[in-house]
Amino acid sequence: MSYIGWILAAFLGGFLLALGVLQHRKRHSLRSRFSRVTVYRGQTYQEVLTIAGVEPTTVICRTDGSVWRVWQEDGYTITLAFDPWDMCLGVMDERG
Repeated sequence: MSYIGWILAAFLGGFLLALGVLQHRKRHSLRSRFSRVTVYRGQTYQEVLTIAGVEPTTVICRTDGSVWRVWQEDGYTITLAFDPWDMCLGVMDERG
């Protein structure tokens, strides 16, 4: 009987740990971090990077000198344009 108790306790502990990890991810998702800011225009790349908490997934260098940086996470994508001096020009695309 004691083995069943230990197995049940281990299962319950694992379930609670997994639930905590999922809640942590939800609170700190890319979408929630980007939604805290209403205007990106005029912010530096470093300021946006601080908001995102991670490097962009894709960087697109355009012929006009601007740079589009794309952040992606499960079901969410945001693309911000930056001028050659790394000042944000605004949101180019946001999905999710």
